[in-house]
Amino acid sequence: MNNLSPKQEKFCQEYINTGNATQSYINAGYSKTGADAGASRLLGNVSIKDRLEELKAEAQKEFKVDRKFLYDGYMELIEKHKDLTPAVAKGSYDSIAKMFGLNEAEKVELSGKIEGFKIVLDEGD
Repeated sequence: MNNLSPKQEKFCQEYINTGNATQSYINAGYSKTGADAGASRLLGNVSIKDRLEELKAEAQKEFKVDRKFLYDGYMELIEKHKDLTPAVAKGSYDSIAKMFGLNEAEKVELSGKIEGFKIVLDEGD
């Protein structure tokens, strides 16, 4: 269970549905004054970030949306609608990707050690 206030939880729910932080901030019951800065602050909060990740994962599972789904749908749209420009088709799928948090680069963790490098500092002439 998360330790968010009711307004913070509402912000998360709104943000997942709209992708608009400022409007989500206002819809959650916060003041319109300073909404941009307030929304930005909330997005920087670790608990908010964790909750948004949980909600994105739930939505991806519920709607069965992943990168392959987006790619296949995009390619099918291009094939079926030859008159549609790729940019228009891509725009619609970009919106879906953003909604489910699939527009961000995949994170890859690397570990190990690098050997055999020598650093030489050139102190000039």
